[in-house]
Amino acid sequence: MDKSSCFLVGYVRKPHGLKGALELFLDVDDPQSYASKEAFFLDIAGQLVPYKMVAFHWQNQKAVVHFEGISDTEQAAALAGTALYLPMEHLPSLEQDPQRFYYFEIIGFEVIGPEERSGGIIEDVLEYGPNTLLKTRLSDSGKEVLLPFIDEKFDRVDRETKRLYLDFHPELLHLD
Repeated sequence: MDKSSCFLVGYVRKPHGLKGALELFLDVDDPQSYASKEAFFLDIAGQLVPYKMVAFHWQNQKAVVHFEGISDTEQAAALAGTALYLPMEHLPSLEQDPQRFYYFEIIGFEVIGPEERSGGIIEDVLEYGPNTLLKTRLSDSGKEVLLPFIDEKFDRVDRETKRLYLDFHPELLHLD
């Protein structure tokens, strides 16, 4: 399994208790829906390694899991900070609302602003707490631009033309 066929679910936060349990940070809309997964793929030295989940429970707003073969605090501590992945086919469907999307889907899309002005091609989506920025590159100058992605300013996404329509202030394209 390689990362290009998977999506990042979250991270192992830290050991939980003395018997090898782990506390996870799941960066998903409904963390409890992941309780039925058989395994997660952990990024161990750049390789995705499957870890079979033998228990999952929700405790004090935290996901706590037991992986097969992890039976003590020392083994659990070695996994702290490790990224968790699942294959793409485990992504919840967004078919019921074609204007919803996953951030990884819009990489390579062009941002279109007021008066059909290009805000550049999206290279990355940066999440800083409650703030999300679209890192774009302007095709005419090659300049990198950061555009705030605010729900109220989002108009629509067109997957066919690979365009995301966003109301942004044109002066953001000229900041140095």
